[in-house]
Amino acid sequence: MCVHSAKDGQEHQFSHFQKSRGTASVYLVSSLGREERVKYLEFLVMYAHFKYGVAQSFGVATDAGVSGRSYDFMLTRKQLTPEAIEVLKTFDDPFGDSNERL
Repeated sequence: MCVHSAKDGQEHQFSHFQKSRGTASVYLVSSLGREERVKYLEFLVMYAHFKYGVAQSFGVATDAGVSGRSYDFMLTRKQLTPEAIEVLKTFDDPFGDSNERL
């Protein structure tokens, strides 16, 4: 993903849903600046939390350099508020069909 992101300048992400643990994980590679990359990671982690209906979700982001030299992490264990859920419903699924909720 790092190589693709470095070449095309786009964000590449995927999620993973582990039903048995009630956990969703998000992996992001981006050429965005760190502040923007962290904000996008926060959104993706919250979206995964919403999409899979899990008790906790976490994410890892790295820069688009081929070696992925910079890492940011996020973890959430809070229940989403009804307001947050309504906002998240307005977005297209950034993960597509990856790991559809079982």
